[in-house]
Amino acid sequence: KFEAKILDGQGKAYPGQKVTFNINGVFYERITGDDGIARLNINLMAGEYIITSSYNGMNAANKVTISS
Repeated sequence: KFEAKILDGQGKAYPGQKVTFNINGVFYERITGDDGIARLNINLMAGEYIITSSYNGMNAANKVTISS
């Protein structure tokens, strides 16, 4: 499970915002809930992945290793 939390300018949760997750070139769009969190529930095979979360022109990337 991967999550991205979107906050407004006052640091409060920002619901209803579109976040795009990119996992090794495959894109998934999710909408933030009332808590400002966009959630992606996905089962990945063992290996290394680059996961990028994008919102409003901003990107955050992480390298994740899934072990069997």
